[in-house]
Amino acid sequence: MKKRDWILVIAPFIIVLLGMIGYIRSEGYETYKALLSSLKLLKVYLDPLPADPLLEVARWTGIIFLFGLFYTALVAIIEGNILWSKARRADAVAVHGDSIYVEQLIDSLGRRGIHSDHPLAFKARRQVVMFDSDEKSLAFYQKHSQKLKDNQEMHLCLDIGNHIGVEQNNIYVFNIGEVKAISYWKEHYCCDPETITVIGDGKLAEAILYWGLLTNVFDLSSGIKYQVFGDYSRFLALHRDIADMIYKYGGDSIEFIQVPWYEKMDLISESDRIILCDDTCDNVETANLLCGAGDFSNIHLFTDISNVETLIDANRCQIVGEISKENIEKILLMDDIHTAGKMCHAVYMLSEKDDKGQALTYEDVSSYIEKEEFYDGYTKEVDQDGATSSYRVGGWNDNDAFTRGSNYAAAI
Repeated sequence: MKKRDWILVIAPFIIVLLGMIGYIRSEGYETYKALLSSLKLLKVYLDPLPADPLLEVARWTGIIFLFGLFYTALVAIIEGNILWSKARRADAVAVHGDSIYVEQLIDSLGRRGIHSDHPLAFKARRQVVMFDSDEKSLAFYQKHSQKLKDNQEMHLCLDIGNHIGVEQNNIYVFNIGEVKAISYWKEHYCCDPETITVIGDGKLAEAILYWGLLTNVFDLSSGIKYQVFGDYSRFLALHRDIADMIYKYGGDSIEFIQVPWYEKMDLISESDRIILCDDTCDNVETANLLCGAGDFSNIHLFTDISNVETLIDANRCQIVGEISKENIEKILLMDDIHTAGKMCHAVYMLSEKDDKGQALTYEDVSSYIEKEEFYDGYTKEVDQDGATSSYRVGGWNDNDAFTRGSNYAAAI
């Protein structure tokens, strides 16, 4: 029970109790008559009372309590109207949770943002769930996901989510490490052949490597060489498709190095770019060691802590992966990438449908991703040597995580 609810229960009890004691002391009433007499003190009672200080305390406590109820009801009505008008907006976003990013997102959304557990908040078209633990987020999802209608979205932040492959019934699962990686490669795309050294392991580092490979591999002229320091045994076990992709498209290569980075300074010295993907303290230490060990530059350091620039050589190191009020909405919700990724797949589906090879317009593709056929796919019939055969063109919902990620990578 909330604190306000406790007050609603306890305050009337105290008023009646004080009134009963006052009437018993001053008038000698029996308990039952004292109870009945004290109930009138729960309203604005201004008639004369027996001379007892407890009765006066009860009287004014009752008056203050009633005015408090009136004020609370008035505030609730006003807040409800504000929430109702906000939730009706087509671009309204309700944010739930206790993550460090919640306040930043609310500040970024401005008047479009709703941060309330009021039932009206769940009428907003978008719901963003960001708690400081997956257990809390999943519990919230289990409790409230059934409230969503077909035209609503829930963006669920989970550390266990990866490769933005989970998108079902307008439920989008994302994690912070992955959205940082996607944003990074969108801003720092490789246009020319590069040797990139990645120092660090863990989910952020794996996401950096995965989306780097997925985003850059299709540019056959780039020829990216990745030198990766850290334990990537899990990554290799889970992403055999990466090796197949590199073999198919060529141009890129990965070298996984099991020894500490400082034992391979000759390799690191060949790097065009060094990406530091550990926690902030380790990244700052590594950046300073690199700057002290040689003429290393173009060091990209991931951090979410403000003013880290004062701890490093800002001329040779660049802070990346920061989530701020200015970019948080774009990074977390990824509207442009979600839409462009779907349009990439829509182009494929429409091209399969149209044997004449007519040029597709932006309007054709953008309207197609709103249709059920785009999500469900269709069956295409083909005439071959007088015989009719058919095959299925998979819709967006048929895509596995890799195929969907490829579309997003093309969008990046």
